[in-house]
Amino acid sequence: MRKTSLFCALLLTCGVATAQQSGIYLGASVGRAKVDLDKNDLVTDLSSLGVTNISSSQDDTTTAWKIFAGYQFNPYLSLEGGYVDFGKYKVKVNGSSVDGGVTYKGDVDAQAVFADLVGHLPLMENALSIFGKVGGAYTRLKVSQSLSVGGDFLSDDERDNEFVWKLGAGFRYNFTKQFGVRAEYERYFNVGGNDTTGGQSDVGMWSIGATFLF
Repeated sequence: MRKTSLFCALLLTCGVATAQQSGIYLGASVGRAKVDLDKNDLVTDLSSLGVTNISSSQDDTTTAWKIFAGYQFNPYLSLEGGYVDFGKYKVKVNGSSVDGGVTYKGDVDAQAVFADLVGHLPLMENALSIFGKVGGAYTRLKVSQSLSVGGDFLSDDERDNEFVWKLGAGFRYNFTKQFGVRAEYERYFNVGGNDTTGGQSDVGMWSIGATFLF
């Protein structure tokens, strides 16, 4: 009888622990994002127009952040969605032409809304878990560019909205059954359209944040 009572108590404890790992959660993260900008095509285009003495620079890594919400079905599976701001990236190209100095400047601003299916591997009595995720995102890309040749100045904005796939992995540590922190890496594939300046680029993002389970 004592063994049976002990077994029932352990089973009940496990059931409570599992139930406390389920529910709605909210979170926010901040980190660094890097886009695979390729300025070589731009340099080639300017060269074909007779621009010489070309030099270029790019700022392809910037601060990024996201907010998210999800539902933890059990310790092993959750569904998550949210909004991410990848920040702004810059490209600058200088050169010379028969008409004078040439300066090209491009700013790329990108955001996305996403949805992920997340698989968890609980460790340390559910205090620590390793997770992987697969999902999709609807991205919004804005390219603001300007070209100065001698005394002439041109500017243009391009916009592109695309659905892209994404993958991610990371770990979460729960200080309590309601509060935890997590660190992760995510990669968004082929962000941007083929017709926009710079074409398609992958975006990778490292971030660290907090989660609150209700």
